[in-house]
Amino acid sequence: KSGPLAEQAYDINEVISNPELTHYVVVTLPEEMPVTETEELCKQLHSEFNAKVTLVCNKLLAPPLSKAEQTDLTGKIKDKNMNEFLEFVQYKMATQFSQWERLSRLGAEIFGVPLVLECLRAQQSVEKISSYLDNKWTLTNS
Repeated sequence: KSGPLAEQAYDINEVISNPELTHYVVVTLPEEMPVTETEELCKQLHSEFNAKVTLVCNKLLAPPLSKAEQTDLTGKIKDKNMNEFLEFVQYKMATQFSQWERLSRLGAEIFGVPLVLECLRAQQSVEKISSYLDNKWTLTNS
């Protein structure tokens, strides 16, 4: 309750509780377990520090085909592996959309960063991913 360590702990608490000095950014994945952990962390940050949180949802799958185009292809593709891949993409899109909805209910500002599938060098990858953080990238289900 007193002494140098207690004073330091009070000072730290003052900084992390002050929204003018500290802002929390939570990075998550569009999957059930990470979103559940994000919900818990956001609630805890709000209850303990009355903190507003910004969310970054990383590795969002953004296929080049719309949902309608995917549906149109279903059954037309004769290759078993391509059909399975298309089913996986549709499953992944539905899953990430439901997780995005869960994150949206937290009332925080959300930024989405797509999964970059291009083969880039490290610096290029960082630049590509950071370009999505410059502008809000909206997850669509079209």
